[in-house]
Amino acid sequence: MPTSGAVVMGTGIVSIALSLDRYKTSSRLLLAVMAVVWVMLGFLLPARALRDPARLRVDRRMSAAFTAVAGTAVLGARHTMLGWTCTGEALIVVALGLYLA
Repeated sequence: MPTSGAVVMGTGIVSIALSLDRYKTSSRLLLAVMAVVWVMLGFLLPARALRDPARLRVDRRMSAAFTAVAGTAVLGARHTMLGWTCTGEALIVVALGLYLA
């Protein structure tokens, strides 16, 4: 489903807001949830591509498909906020690759 990245994006935005409001434990808990969902979606997308490539091509043209790009970028931004610049930058590069694909 093209909107699946919205879960990662929304959870990440709330995690960033909690971090800025100094709710570190809650923010990191949501970061962990966001990362787990992102990894799960990362496994499901190729499986879906193998199962129904025609549907994936149609869904890729929908604007909702950009939630995967935004979710990945938000995850990268959150990593960068924690000082994990290598993973943060890598995730931003992945987001760029998703955008260009």
